[in-house]
Amino acid sequence: MSEDIAGAVQLAGPFVLAPGTGENGDPLLPRLLHPAIGDDIRARLQSVGAAQSRIAMALLEAVPEQDWGNADPYVRDHIAGHTLEAGLLPRLLTDPGLFVHADPVASRAAVEAVPLETLDAPARTYLRIAPLLTHTEVPAPLRAALLETAFVEDCLPEYAEAVHRLGFDLP
Repeated sequence: MSEDIAGAVQLAGPFVLAPGTGENGDPLLPRLLHPAIGDDIRARLQSVGAAQSRIAMALLEAVPEQDWGNADPYVRDHIAGHTLEAGLLPRLLTDPGLFVHADPVASRAAVEAVPLETLDAPARTYLRIAPLLTHTEVPAPLRAALLETAFVEDCLPEYAEAVHRLGFDLP
């Protein structure tokens, strides 16, 4: 999308905030100036779910070797929202790497929007410890340790082992 916007800067410029750098040094991608612009675009779509599904699939394909630690910050922090809108989020919520690397506030909000009965065990474990992850804003290594412990407590050893394989120095 950045290339499209750059090529049409005279047309899109008044409606888009330019890319830049955030407070923590992360790159900021171009974004709409006002949420109402996005609302108008969505209102004109025949199927918001289909559009969100295409966006989600493109974002998933952009994750290098399904390694969320190497994914673009936008992808890992917003994939849950796009898959939620597409109706695909429960399928994504079995990847401990995503739980560890994604922004816990955005992830928790998306997971909480899914009916509990449609969530698999790893997502329910995530929800159980989400308050620890969001209130303290812990970094990824500590999120990994908390998730690994929670998976062990919930008798999900395969997920605990998957967290160990992420390469963090865990106890």
